[in-house]
Order: sequence, then structure tokens, then C-alpha cells
Amino acid sequence: MNLPCWLTKTQLYVAQQLINQGFHYCGNSDDFCEPDFSISITDGWKLSFPPGECFLDATCDNALFSKYLEDEELNFQAELKAVKKLIRSASKEWECVSLNYCQLTLF
Repeated sequence: MNLPCWLTKTQLYVAQQLINQGFHYCGNSDDFCEPDFSISITDGWKLSFPPGECFLDATCDNALFSKYLEDEELNFQAELKAVKKLIRSASKEWECVSLNYCQLTLF
């Protein structure tokens, strides 16, 4: 799967974590209906959900990732909270991982 090349490494890492949790990359968010509102999370990530629909959308820098919430017994608030936590923790995790790698230079 090709993810958007304009996302930062941190954003790509978060995107991959979302995909691992059942989200699908849908393309440029400009090609889809604009949500009435969205919840800002971190590092440019926003969550939105169309009223009356069974989708949860995560967008970052016009890249749209969507998850179909098919389970009728799913607790939507719990799912929303879990995705917010996933985005925040994946972003922090990437910062910690990237700090451990450094370029060595020889004089």
C-alpha cells in the first residue's frame, strides 16, 4: 500500500498504526465530503465521524483514513477514546524511537 509521500515520518508511523487497527487509506480528503466538525488530536491528526454513519475518519494533512464500525454492539465512545489514545501514543512512541538513532560521523 502506498501512503501519502507528503506526510512526515511521524505521521506515516501513526498512519501505519491506524492501518494495523483496521483503518483504510482512502486518498485525499478533498475528494470526499467535508465533516461538520472534527476533533484535533496531535501532530496534525483530526478525528471526525458523520452523524448517523458507521464510519470513523482520521485525517492528517489531507490524507484520509477511515474505519467502518460494523459491530452493532460496539461502544462508539470507547472506540473514539481508543483511537485518540492510539494516535497520541504512536506519535510519542515515534519521537522516542527516532531519538535513539543518531548519525555517526567520522572526522
